[in-house]
Amino acid sequence: MDNDDKKEYLKSYGRIKKEIESIEASIQELRASKMAPGLILDDMPHSHNPSDLSDYAASLDELERELIDKKWEALSLHAEIEGNIIEVPDELERSLLRYRYIAGMKWEEICVKMGYSWKQVHRIHSSAL
Repeated sequence: MDNDDKKEYLKSYGRIKKEIESIEASIQELRASKMAPGLILDDMPHSHNPSDLSDYAASLDELERELIDKKWEALSLHAEIEGNIIEVPDELERSLLRYRYIAGMKWEEICVKMGYSWKQVHRIHSSAL
């Protein structure tokens, strides 16, 4: 596996976390639309029968199941990635990998947190991969 493949693998955890956030936002939007149906300003057609909860309940159930599945997937991937990071012998490199791929920090934040220059952080990253 080359470094690009390793980075893609490590980035997959962040992508799942973003999917989870998106599903959570959809659930909140769906709940808000049911609580205050007159406040929906999205130019989309909506049901005129506010007492009909079956579509709402089915949509909410589907989103909640999808959320649970994604959270399990994220948990499993987190454990797998953490297991691989633990195998890196250097503590500094392990910390950098956790900051970048588990915590989702930006390079600038990592530089500040670790107290190293941009160039040095990238050297450590290359060595860690």
